[in-house]
Amino acid sequence: MGLLNTIATGYDIYSKEKDRRDRKEEREEDLEEKRETQREEREYKKNKALLENVLNLEFDTTNKDGIIKDLTTLLSYIDLWSDNYDCLEHYDAAKSKFETGLAFLCALNPTHPMAIYFLQKKTEWIAKKKKARKRKRNIIIGVIVGIILFFAFLFMMTVLEKKGIV
Repeated sequence: MGLLNTIATGYDIYSKEKDRRDRKEEREEDLEEKRETQREEREYKKNKALLENVLNLEFDTTNKDGIIKDLTTLLSYIDLWSDNYDCLEHYDAAKSKFETGLAFLCALNPTHPMAIYFLQKKTEWIAKKKKARKRKRNIIIGVIVGIILFFAFLFMMTVLEKKGIV
């Protein structure tokens, strides 16, 4: 009887310790989840504020330096949002404003070095987008071919099994 009591007591201690560790892990997971939510919320608010800056941006068609400054700011926003799929509408808004400002700058002075630089950046974005589209298409084609080959292999194995070869 003493041995059973010792085993039962040991099991109770083990169970209590395991419950304590499980509760501690749950609290840590909840805390980490809360931190992640707060981080996402801060990032959302920051992007929202940046988008408001973009939407409130007005180009002074008589001030070439002001247009260049605004285009440089838009350029940084576009680079920031170009790879973030959660901010595609922000990216589109900034890119649209950028193209408008670039048109103003080119109308004022098409040979200005910054106008040429901004046109090159626009060309880079187009090339980057084409490259990403091509990569995505290649991945989809690869997956489709892989699936077809897998089913062809299964079909061949079934045929060979029926003939008694395998």
